[in-house]
Amino acid sequence: MHPALQRDLCYGMRPTRRHITSHDQNGASVVLASPNLLYLDRGGYAITRTYALDQVPAQLGKDQDLNAYLSSDGDNYPTSQLHGGSQPVVPGGVNFLQGDFGPSAITPMHRTISVDYVVVVEGELVLELDDGTKTPLKIGDSVIQRATMHRWVNPSVDKPARFVATTVACIPFEIEGHLIQQEYSD
Repeated sequence: MHPALQRDLCYGMRPTRRHITSHDQNGASVVLASPNLLYLDRGGYAITRTYALDQVPAQLGKDQDLNAYLSSDGDNYPTSQLHGGSQPVVPGGVNFLQGDFGPSAITPMHRTISVDYVVVVEGELVLELDDGTKTPLKIGDSVIQRATMHRWVNPSVDKPARFVATTVACIPFEIEGHLIQQEYSD
């Protein structure tokens, strides 16, 4: 296991399990044995890659997608689970993430070149944009994040929070002649 990755870094929440389906040699549907999720500790919050694809439509033949995800060769397989939260967007692909936030956790302001579909599944979070707009989110609330500068804040001083998100790489674009690029600040 990569030294920066940890298992069950959930800030007091129930560890989650991810179940992956496939086919046996006769073509019947099966649920595979799924390895533990690997979390990248970001100091107060952690991100895990639940699954990823390097292209859409996905290449499922011969378990190409699954082998790349389960690979311990993160250098040659950008969709490997070993990239965890270090690569939230797979260029040309899709990433399925989980974010676990300890009490009072705050992420840096950041932008990824992607469309992100985010759903709060535990606790409460606040989405803060670079213009200062703050949007409180409760369980079941969703955000469609379209390559904007933002940060996530857990406003609770004593309760954790969790979201699940799917990030889909987008084509780079310009606004008023300015190329929008991936950014991290703070």
